[in-house]
This record gives sequence, structure tokens and C-alpha cells, in this order.
Amino acid sequence: MQIGGTNDAFGYAIFCAIKLAGYTGAARVIASIYEAKPYTAWVVGLSRTILGMTTGGLLMLILESGLGIHPFLLLLPVRVAEWWFVIWFFYDRKQPKEKIWLAVILAVIWSYMLDIPAALGFLMKGGMAFC
Repeated sequence: MQIGGTNDAFGYAIFCAIKLAGYTGAARVIASIYEAKPYTAWVVGLSRTILGMTTGGLLMLILESGLGIHPFLLLLPVRVAEWWFVIWFFYDRKQPKEKIWLAVILAVIWSYMLDIPAALGFLMKGGMAFC
């Protein structure tokens, strides 16, 4: 049975757009935590979106091979690593570890929250087979 629309490319574009907007917003918040503006929020948001779409795509390929692990469980360490790298790369690397971990934890929670509207947008326009 088909749920939602039938245009996968448009659904994926909506998914990516929601993630981009959310990650750009997160970049603004992280910049305020670090009291730094070395890059614009769009650059950080776009970089995080591309990193997430790349690793997410690879993760889905791995999961389709039949590991039997729920994707949201496997996403946790991946998202922690992605956010840690983004924060390390774009913001002051001399910050205390506590400040970095605070930003990483909040960003990972935000990533999971963004999954809800992003998935709904994908389902409405991209659709999904449901049995």
C-alpha cells in the first residue's frame, strides 16, 4: 500500500530543505554559544546537511544489507560524530570540552527533532511503501 505522494525526488528535496533550514538555525545558536561568527550560518548549515545526507545515505545502504539494527539507534553515534566534527571545524577549537559537549548534545537532539517534519514532508510528496 502506498502512503503519501509518488514523487520521490521532490520528497527528498523537501526532506533536505527542512534539514538545511534546521541546521542553519542550529548554526546560529551554536555561534551564539561560542560568541563567534567565523562563518555564516548558511555555510555551516549547508555543510552539515551535505555531511548528513552523505553519511545517512551510506548508513541506509549498510542497513539494507541486513544488519538488523534499527536506524535511529545507529544514527546516534553517527550524529554525535558529525556534529562534533562540524563544531570542531567551524568554531573555536580551544573551547572547554564541556562547552563542546553541550553544543553537540543539543545539536543531536535538534537533529532528531528535525526528523519529524522532514520525514512528514518526504512522505507527503515522496511517498513510502507500507505493508
